[in-house]
Formats: sequence, C-alpha cells, structure tokens
Amino acid sequence: MPNQPAIRAQLRQATAALHVEIEQALDLTGLSMARYRLLLETFYGFHAPVEERLAAVAAPGFAWPARAALLEQDLLALGAEPSLIAQLPRCGDLPSLTSEGHRAGCLYVLEGACLGGQVIARGLHQRHGLGPATGSAFFTGEGAGTAARFTQVIQWIEGLVRDGADPEEIVHSACETFRALLGWARNRRVALE
Repeated sequence: MPNQPAIRAQLRQATAALHVEIEQALDLTGLSMARYRLLLETFYGFHAPVEERLAAVAAPGFAWPARAALLEQDLLALGAEPSLIAQLPRCGDLPSLTSEGHRAGCLYVLEGACLGGQVIARGLHQRHGLGPATGSAFFTGEGAGTAARFTQVIQWIEGLVRDGADPEEIVHSACETFRALLGWARNRRVALE
C-alpha cells in the first residue's frame, strides 16, 4: 500500500462531487425559519436511525456526540412538541453500517459536515439571532473544538487503515452516506432538484 494515496485524500477526492451536489441541493444559505425547521426535521429523520445503527457496532475508541439529540434540542427550542418529534418520519434507506470500515466512512461524512456547520451557525445567528440554546446547537456542534474533533476522526480512520482496514470500503461507505442523505432530503422535499 505504500503507493496508495492517504485515506484522507482518497475520501476527499471520492466525495468531492457528492459534497458539492448536496450543498447545492440543500442550499443552506439564507434559510427562512420555516425552511430551517423542515431542514432540522429532515436531518433528525436521518441522524436518529443512523446513530442507532452506529451504536450497534463497536465503539470507535473515542466519544462521538449524538447529533440527533442536538437536533431534538433545536426543534424543542423552536417550539416543536416532543410528541411531534417522536412521530417524525425516519429514513429507511440508510448506508450499510455493518463493519468498522462502514462506520469510518459514515463518520467521515457526519463529522466533516460539522465543519461546514460552523459557517451555517454563524449565518443563523446573524439572520435569525439563533444560538446553541435557542435553535442552532446542531450546527454549532463543538464550536471552536470542531476542527480538532474532525482531526481526531481522521486520525482514527488513518489508524484503521494502518491496521489493515480496506480503504475502498471506507470510501464506498462515505459515498453511500452522502447518497443516502441526499436521497432522504429529496424524499422529504427539502433538497432542490
């Protein structure tokens, strides 16, 4: 494997077009409050079942936050009733998460999205006055610690590859995660066609 590009570069290259496609489809700039709430509901419907599947696979060796709980916190802050949140539709067409390589590819996407979430959180604060306690906890994430957290995820993935994990499986899982989220967003009509 010495001539193989580093896994981070492989992941970045393989997911670049999907990353652009989902950014364009979700159009997260200038969100109205109604569209923002629909987006949170859609993300909750994706993250909750994905996190349940991730929890069923062995722990990755570091604590990863439950983003679904942050989404629920935001929805409650924006006035959603707990009973409504419990009844939100959940994505059934999820990425395969049956191996450590699958989990690594999925976490690469979920944790990488948190980097962009920092920009979105600033926009939500400027446009609507939202902060972590008032409806933007999901996008705020770890705040200033987000980049360090993503570095930790990358280092964990690199360690898996050094220990023999299949880089192609990790890359495939990352792409599958992007496609599943995009398909779910389109199904919920929050993504632009």
